Amino acid sequence: LAVAIVSSLISMLALNLFQGMQTKVEETEIPKPINLVFPEIKNTKIFESHIKARENRIEIDLDANDENMQAFLGYKYAQDIKLKGCNVTDKGIAFLKDSKILRLSLVECNVNSVDNIAKLSYLQNLDLRANPIDDQCLKVLADLKMLKYLNIQETKVTEKGIFNLAKSNSLVGIYLPEKKFSGTEIRRLKERMPFCQFYTYSKSSRMGELERASKITDQFEKYSHLYSIAKQINPDHSGLSDYLSLMAEKLRAQGKKAEASKFFRLANEILLKNGNLANLPAGLIREMSCCLVEKIAPLADRAAELAYDTLPHDSPTLVQTLQEISNYPRRKEDADKVVNYCQTGIDLIEQFPNRQDRKALSALYEKAGWTYYVALQNPKALPYFQKNVTLLRHEIPRNDLLFARAMLELGHALPEFTARKSAYDEGMELLEKLKFPEDYNLKEHYCDACSALHDAYVAQGNHEEAARYLRKGIECVRQMKHSDDYNRAAIFKRWLHDRLEIIRKTKAR
Repeated sequence: LAVAIVSSLISMLALNLFQGMQTKVEETEIPKPINLVFPEIKNTKIFESHIKARENRIEIDLDANDENMQAFLGYKYAQDIKLKGCNVTDKGIAFLKDSKILRLSLVECNVNSVDNIAKLSYLQNLDLRANPIDDQCLKVLADLKMLKYLNIQETKVTEKGIFNLAKSNSLVGIYLPEKKFSGTEIRRLKERMPFCQFYTYSKSSRMGELERASKITDQFEKYSHLYSIAKQINPDHSGLSDYLSLMAEKLRAQGKKAEASKFFRLANEILLKNGNLANLPAGLIREMSCCLVEKIAPLADRAAELAYDTLPHDSPTLVQTLQEISNYPRRKEDADKVVNYCQTGIDLIEQFPNRQDRKALSALYEKAGWTYYVALQNPKALPYFQKNVTLLRHEIPRNDLLFARAMLELGHALPEFTARKSAYDEGMELLEKLKFPEDYNLKEHYCDACSALHDAYVAQGNHEEAARYLRKGIECVRQMKHSDDYNRAAIFKRWLHDRLEIIRKTKAR
């Protein structure tokens, strides 16, 4: 069955993502923007402090107008704009052209045309409540390739106008005017737009209803069946990518990585074809999971670039996505790229400290440092390890396990012996007090420290100290509950024998 489906799908599809891996459309909550209430705005200076701070969320209540919006010319960082009760029209929206606007709320404004709104190509959430828009406006909005949610409550749009949205390949939720449409009209809309939920009238999309009603027990077959139904209605909708990704996940779970890879590619190709780049980062990450290491780099670069463009910069989701991308295995020559993903995440956390998860900061410092360390670039690794130690040392309450590991990693990168030994000893003593926990590969790090100090003392001719650290390493290996994959015990014992023999001969002279 899988082979037959692959051959039939490959002939018609094209590349990326799916951010929820579920066919049921769920309402997403728009994060609360920054509170800015403006009295009697006469010029654009009111925006200066916010633009200098590179804020990405801005809320304006009352009195703002199209002229004030000129402040955004040349400003690249706006992502979420909320205007309410303002005299801002579609003309004023033209001044947002230099930003990649993801969310735009124009409630009770004087918007009666949407030509400039339709040019905001990254727009994903649009709220046009209580505006004098008409059916023709919806026809224009249908061309927005990433638009997922549209609110047209308290407007005079008709069923005919909503049908203009049927050509959208990205919409999954529309907030309709309340008490205006009959059950028959809603059923017609759901048949034409099967992936879309019509809020206040329906609890699910048509495809969601079909999925719940399906009697097919095999998950792969069920998603294949739903895919076939939806494709007949709109062969280019992003929801088809979701089904292909779900089928790919089932194949991957069965160990069929080659077949899964084909389905992930087909899912991503749909998104590339219809232009819904907002769904592409997750799809590329999934495709990476089935790739050879040498093919990961271009997918990772594209995923990171698109994630930065299509996710709010103050959202933990963006940092988590960059972390996930950086964790995929890479070649040593890709070290700078991996660290660049980490550094971008670090910059975002520092820019938006009140909205980001600062726990991710330590993980990013560590990943950047370890990437350079593995690539034999210790001078580049050192600053990241040092920042991680400083961060964890002052954490309240301190995570001793992570701090111990950070000290050992710092020891790996320090060039000068005294400082290196000091870092190693602090981390090792803490692990000894904690009785060698299994977490975080701490025992492996401990053994690496023992090995490094052994080598350093041998180079100095101090075989007694070298032997002392070998004994520590042997004791650590003895307490490992998992297998000693690197045969450290045998290696340490052989080295210890050599050190003791040298010590014996030295004393015999």
